[in-house]
Amino acid sequence: MVHTIEVKAQQDFWKRFVSSAPHRALAEIVWNAFDADSDDIKISVAENGIGSVSEVIVSDNGEGIPFSSEDHLFSQLGNSWKLRANKSRLKSRLLQGQKGEGRFRALALGELVKW
Repeated sequence: MVHTIEVKAQQDFWKRFVSSAPHRALAEIVWNAFDADSDDIKISVAENGIGSVSEVIVSDNGEGIPFSSEDHLFSQLGNSWKLRANKSRLKSRLLQGQKGEGRFRALALGELVKW
């Protein structure tokens, strides 16, 4: 099932994330997977005919964000649930993120991001 969530942020916010280093974007995505109790994270890179990266796919088996909430957590910038928690929900791992914005660093990897 596909859901669309509107996120409103101003141009300066997006510019900061788009200009992040790609390795930082991948690190944020992987840390979010660990915070979601994933223990299987895969990163696949596809190249085009001239050897440039054309696609990066990151998949994991973490718990994700349930879509049942009327005020969906994914639509928030800041105010992360991790601010009020010390450990992950299922495996009690120490949490890495807290700002509620790291997932948007993925925009440094390309112009189209699907979560």
